[in-house]
Amino acid sequence: MSDDRNATCENRIDAQLLSLERWYRRRYKRLEKAQRANDDAREEELHEELEPLAVSARRLVRVEFFWGGPSAHMDAEVDNGQVVAATFHFLDWFDGASRSIDENSNPALLRLAEEMAEVAL
Repeated sequence: MSDDRNATCENRIDAQLLSLERWYRRRYKRLEKAQRANDDAREEELHEELEPLAVSARRLVRVEFFWGGPSAHMDAEVDNGQVVAATFHFLDWFDGASRSIDENSNPALLRLAEEMAEVAL
């Protein structure tokens, strides 16, 4: 992890991603070596090291408004039947932008996301 806590996440993300990639790459190489050597104890130990802090699953419901050029869609993340996040995406050739959808600024779109999540799931 970076010691520079004043840097933005955008400035730090590439280094963090590279650090994680290298760490997991080393562990997978060690795991493959243990498997080739039939070292069950070491293999089990490495499987435990490879386990991340947590794993969660959410479903994604995409509501497509129009496509071609430009296109627009909304992604709704659904957890336990509830929309927990929604994002509007507007895309044009070689460009794109997105905005979070919330009850205060976009109540109708959030309602649509909730209704489409019920239909889709």
